[in-house]
Amino acid sequence: MLKKSQKMIKISQIISILISEKNSVTLINKGFSQKYVKVVYPLKQGLKQCY
Repeated sequence: MLKKSQKMIKISQIISILISEKNSVTLINKGFSQKYVKVVYPLKQGLKQCY
């Protein structure tokens, strides 16, 4: 019984770490996307026109 509860705690810790990492990544991506949309988006549009 103890081992099972310890496993659940470990899993929940891993999940919380993943969630916090995901949140930080989305925040970073938002910051970067605002800077790079101006550069990358026109390039993507240009590539679409080429093909």
